[in-house]
Amino acid sequence: MIDDIIRTQIRVPGPLYEELKERAEQNHHSLNSEMILRLQASLTEQEQLLKRMSLLEQQNQNILQLLQQLILK
Repeated sequence: MIDDIIRTQIRVPGPLYEELKERAEQNHHSLNSEMILRLQASLTEQEQLLKRMSLLEQQNQNILQLLQQLILK
């Protein structure tokens, strides 16, 4: 597992850094852990949102097809 970790540096705006630091303290995490957890959560949320959007698009297409069938009758 330790081989999978890549050390990197990022530039963070001061207010965001302070907010992350406060949240890490509140959650009893290190700043690094807090940032990783939040990044992972944002990716998971994004994937779920994209899946929901795809499902809604398919449902919209189905509704349009049904409406077209009703109009043509």
